[in-house]
Amino acid sequence: SSQAGLDKFRLSNFNTALYAHRQNYAFYIRIATEAQMEGRDGHYSKVVGLRDLMMTGWHTWVFFADMDSWFTSFDYPLDSYTHPTANLVMQDESRLATAAFLIRVCN
Repeated sequence: SSQAGLDKFRLSNFNTALYAHRQNYAFYIRIATEAQMEGRDGHYSKVVGLRDLMMTGWHTWVFFADMDSWFTSFDYPLDSYTHPTANLVMQDESRLATAAFLIRVCN
């Protein structure tokens, strides 16, 4: 049902917000407007949100997670997955994984 799908997204967002709170990270939910999408597919909305957040200059790294992603452990900070020479950290180097990734803000 559509209610079950909505509940899944609410619980996922709560899970992500709780992880962010426990790690002392900022947490944002960003929904692109129709004008910002410029007629593109819905997958483009993550580009709009990331671009806007990265342009603020508030963060060195930005983590993106789909609205149905889950943290299964709150024990590991995101910087434990980064490397000083990396600009993008994904779950699997053999394919493009867009459900969750870290991206370095480069000026």
